[in-house]
Amino acid sequence: MFLKRLVERARRCWSSAAGLISLVPHIGLVAVLQYVLISRRCHPDRHSTGLWRIRLSRWGQPVVGRYGTSDMNVFRQIFIEREHDWVRSLPRLPDAPCIIDCGANVGYASVFFLRLFPTARVIAVEPDERNFAILAKNLRPTGGRAAAIRAGVWSHATYLKCCEEPYRDGMDWSRQVVECAADDPAAFQAVSVGDLVRQANAPRISILKIDIEGAESVVFGDVGQQEWLERTDAIAIELHDDTIFGPASEVFKRAIAGQGFQMGKSGELTLATRGLQPLVGFDA
Repeated sequence: MFLKRLVERARRCWSSAAGLISLVPHIGLVAVLQYVLISRRCHPDRHSTGLWRIRLSRWGQPVVGRYGTSDMNVFRQIFIEREHDWVRSLPRLPDAPCIIDCGANVGYASVFFLRLFPTARVIAVEPDERNFAILAKNLRPTGGRAAAIRAGVWSHATYLKCCEEPYRDGMDWSRQVVECAADDPAAFQAVSVGDLVRQANAPRISILKIDIEGAESVVFGDVGQQEWLERTDAIAIELHDDTIFGPASEVFKRAIAGQGFQMGKSGELTLATRGLQPLVGFDA
């Protein structure tokens, strides 16, 4: 029995080590080692505070995260589980692809896209003030290729504020917004996807990433404000069916019906892409 447990433990250790070694070509040896050490300190029992830093290969400065928040969970999704590796299957992108990151959190997905596509331009939108401060730090070494905007993504011009009521685990990656009066002390302006496309001055959106904690029901529910859809080549969206905005999945399916998208899944993301074969795992 002891030998069996020992063999099983050795097998798990080897599997974990092999998984980490496989990440070296993607984020670098230094980043892998730092991730192992920092992720241990991120355990709630450690009660660590302050900022952690991981130096990714092909990036001008370490990416930053906060102990005691959901930042390491997001880092793990993007760089360890590689949730956005689906983009490697896209047809050849334009010379200067336009990527819009709605619900950018602290910027790890934006960094992923910028590292993978050296000529890309990214607009990253995040409503939460504390998340936005870290987002701005992480997008600093972009040489003007990225713009960080503190706003909430909506279907039309209005004012929003972050909800006081917690959503799901109540952590920093689960911040919701609601409409409010312009004179509310917590108010900030909403932006639409159309606004962002005009700001980018781009003929098409190459990649539209959306993770806005249910507000996608508002964005895709207003059929009069979706002229940008036919000029969008790929959408990666996390759909939320348990929010104050109502189920988002059916709203999204109706909005993109007849647009010529093929559907797929990658982790928690629903994918809608043009020019690819249908991807496994999506029940259209």
